[in-house]
Amino acid sequence: MRSAIAGAAVFIVFVIGAFVAAYSGRAGSPSRFRISLFLVYCLAISAAVGLTRRQLFPFHHWPLFEILLPDTVYFGRLMAVDSAGAEHEIDYRAWQPLNVEDVATWAHRQGGFFALDSAAQVRAGLYLLRHVEAARQRAVAGRTIGSNRRVLGPFAAPTFVLFRRVWTDPGSVPKAPFVGLRWVVEGWRPLGPGRSDNFVSRSVRHEVMLRR
Repeated sequence: MRSAIAGAAVFIVFVIGAFVAAYSGRAGSPSRFRISLFLVYCLAISAAVGLTRRQLFPFHHWPLFEILLPDTVYFGRLMAVDSAGAEHEIDYRAWQPLNVEDVATWAHRQGGFFALDSAAQVRAGLYLLRHVEAARQRAVAGRTIGSNRRVLGPFAAPTFVLFRRVWTDPGSVPKAPFVGLRWVVEGWRPLGPGRSDNFVSRSVRHEVMLRR
């Protein structure tokens, strides 16, 4: 109960402080003193949360490193296959209201996609395939894709992990329809960016294709 009250108090002060910091002074611009005071408050709360490891929304302690990485790190990815057999990366907005990281990790979690029987895997895979194909068609037509920003627009809260936009304009969207989804597992060496020997392996674990 006390932690909930403390969290609510921190959040209320945070919101009030943001408005006060943004309030224009006599010169028509925000006061530097108010902005500095607001930043000091944010830094103080962030330090307190980090040291005590107690969450006070919207401040949270996120550990940078929990484990030592092995020599090779494996990532699961979902790729789309078009009618010509070409493989394509899927824009993260095409999965909304689902999160791409949730969809990808669900496949490999205990009790996830690969725990389903073959018939259930086909149904789930075809549902996801139709979902991203509908998003591809909207993107090709120049319409908005994704649903998370439909109401609040740029003021909508971001997802936990930020992804780049793959389909930046209608010309960057695959023209051929998606007819399959492919679950691939890639192995990488965490040796730093820009190294050609980072990539280790790539294997296809499963795929679901529309019947032709």
